Amino acid sequence: QRTDAPAPEAATGLMGLALPDPAGNEQRMDQWKGKVLVVNFWATWCGPCLAELPVLNKLITDVNNDAVVFVNVCLDHDIIKWEQIITKDKLLGMNLICDGDWSKSLDSLYKIASIPHYTLIDKNGLIIKNNFVRPGNITTEISQLLGKK
Repeated sequence: QRTDAPAPEAATGLMGLALPDPAGNEQRMDQWKGKVLVVNFWATWCGPCLAELPVLNKLITDVNNDAVVFVNVCLDHDIIKWEQIITKDKLLGMNLICDGDWSKSLDSLYKIASIPHYTLIDKNGLIIKNNFVRPGNITTEISQLLGKK
């Protein structure tokens, strides 16, 4: 059994999740049902997370497909620092931040032992790959999910 495999309810739990964006508007994950999701779990205090942001931005620019949504879920509560990083690093994709106890439940559901932690979800809401190593290494899987060779 894979140790990085999420709990069976993980995809359902994620699709029911509603988190605030930088404007303070709640964004429900299920609004992207029918699209491929690349979810980046990260934190403002995480050096490796911050170092990956340029690679993630490049992936988002390279994929450039409306059928794929990149969602960056910040697992800490420092809203000011989160907004500063989004602006300074020009972080592309949908940026959301955990508030309340979401961070703990997401850690448990997705077996997040360290961050950055990336999860790939198909158009049907099924987790295809949990905790893949780097955003630049997922392009083949994204292309396959989009029906491209």
